[in-house]
Amino acid sequence: MKCIIALAALTLAAFVNQAAASIPSFGLQTAAAIRSGLQDSDFRINPSKGQIIKNEKFVVQIANVADFPALGGQDVQSQVARVLVRAGQPFLPHYHPRGTETLNALAGVFRVSFLFEGLNPRNVTNILRPGDSTVFPQGLPHATTCISKTDCLFLSVFNTADPGLVPVNL
Repeated sequence: MKCIIALAALTLAAFVNQAAASIPSFGLQTAAAIRSGLQDSDFRINPSKGQIIKNEKFVVQIANVADFPALGGQDVQSQVARVLVRAGQPFLPHYHPRGTETLNALAGVFRVSFLFEGLNPRNVTNILRPGDSTVFPQGLPHATTCISKTDCLFLSVFNTADPGLVPVNL
């Protein structure tokens, strides 16, 4: 019986190690092997060269693994978005079902808020100025409003290459 348990444990360990080493885009390669295949320029992340979404209230520039392969390495998995919000305007209230967002204020003054889940939800609100940062936990609805008389700019970094975005009415 001990032999069967040991064999099962070894089989499970081998499966877990193989699964951990495998990512869909690169197969069974080490992180070092994946990085060595990238060019120096692949490590320069410039969101303005990625997907751009804009309207009269805001401009979003997204750097993701499709445009910047260094963001999709086995040991990286992240997404970066540079967002310009027009003076006095809100940014689309939303949540990310698959990722946590760290927002870094670069220009202007923001009011940011997010809503804790539960029977008695708590609204967390802060004012951010250039140099300030905040974290929006995965799955929690959040909102950002540019409250200054000039446009606001922030850089958001996500802990996954695919955080998702679901608009909400707050």
